[in-house]
Amino acid sequence: MATKKSVGDLKEDDLKGKKVSVDYGRDAQAMRLKEFFADPFHFPVDQISRHKSLGVVDPQNLLEEKEAIEEKLALSDYELRLAREDVMKLKTELQRKVDLLRDKLSNVPFSTLGPLKANERKDLNRAVKEYLLIDGYRLTAMTFCEEVTDQNLDVWANLLTSVPDALCHYYY
Repeated sequence: MATKKSVGDLKEDDLKGKKVSVDYGRDAQAMRLKEFFADPFHFPVDQISRHKSLGVVDPQNLLEEKEAIEEKLALSDYELRLAREDVMKLKTELQRKVDLLRDKLSNVPFSTLGPLKANERKDLNRAVKEYLLIDGYRLTAMTFCEEVTDQNLDVWANLLTSVPDALCHYYY
């Protein structure tokens, strides 16, 4: 015989049925998630074991590491400041030496070197002609030879050793 249920009992049974279907839906989702994460295609075992060996994050260790890094940073900043000061000192010293050398060179007039001797002029003319030819200035070398009328620049008979002597006299 069928028992008559009140409206309240029907609602309660209906709610229990919905709760069962919700629990079943959650269980089905949980099972799908479990199968997904258990699949070695998505999560290879060697990668998982490597990540497990990393350990758990410990706030105390993180704080100690942070303090050690801050200490290293402060030391590096100090060393950088010292290095910059050294660079500035070296630049100042170099500039002072350059100025001193420039003053020494500017005080020596070219007239103290004396006028060119005839053989030095010939050697320098030959050196200039050779330079022009070596660097590909043929037309300029030909014009230079035409302008030097008192000397044959094509003759180099045992004069190679005297060209450096002439250059050394004026440049060293």
